[in-house]
Amino acid sequence: MSSLIQSDLADTVLSMQPFPPKGTDVQANGQHEIDKVVISPVDASQPPPHKAGAQKPTYHETAVPYVIPNNAPEHARLDQQHKILVEIMHGEVIGAPLRDPRRILDVGCGTGIVSCYLGRTFPEAEVYGIDLSPVPILHTKPPNVFFSQDIMPDLVYSQDDPRFAHGSFDFVFSRLLLMGMSSWPTYVSAAAKLLRPGGFIELQELDTRFYMNGTVCDQKWEWASILRTEAARRGLDPQSGTHMEDYVRSAGLEGKSDLEKTVWANR
Repeated sequence: MSSLIQSDLADTVLSMQPFPPKGTDVQANGQHEIDKVVISPVDASQPPPHKAGAQKPTYHETAVPYVIPNNAPEHARLDQQHKILVEIMHGEVIGAPLRDPRRILDVGCGTGIVSCYLGRTFPEAEVYGIDLSPVPILHTKPPNVFFSQDIMPDLVYSQDDPRFAHGSFDFVFSRLLLMGMSSWPTYVSAAAKLLRPGGFIELQELDTRFYMNGTVCDQKWEWASILRTEAARRGLDPQSGTHMEDYVRSAGLEGKSDLEKTVWANR
């Protein structure tokens, strides 16, 4: 399910909330049987254990509450995740109707796979990919793509880097930041400041809820309860897809919505 958000300056946000295909059910029998989940206490101050002989996980070195590692197995997972998300998007990487963009920002770019795609698709544009961790060179990088290890809101509000001046970008993109985003209103407002008149913002996010026949069915799942509790303790929002409308409103955008898209006006 997608939401298209547009201001009078054509600032567009796409909020992606993948749900099971129509007719798909979460069953408690057959191949979908859920028997028993055993959860042991975990010391959150310690890194997770790893198997003997396996590559030891490494992590970013910032204060952002993102707990997923940044080593080679994670890079492979991110690239596989990209393929799945493109399938969810019916073969498209982005939904914004871009026309001859000159400057593009990919926030939380991971392996840089989307940054490189945007660089190839728009060869006349400067494409910047930023991430908490150094971006590995796993994909052929077009000459118009540039990577940086940064935190986007810090860049926007400090204005120490002229590459990220207010009103200088045609397109700001991010995808699945929910595991590290502790202030969506701050992030959305910062992204909006980067846009030139007529620019677009696209946010692809999801919910960590499970549904049966259109009704939430995970209220009594212990692991799901722990996930939500720990996310809240870290200031994260595992239902960011559903809440994106409120976050965009908090950035000063107003509008009306229907089943397919939400069109916003900056009053």
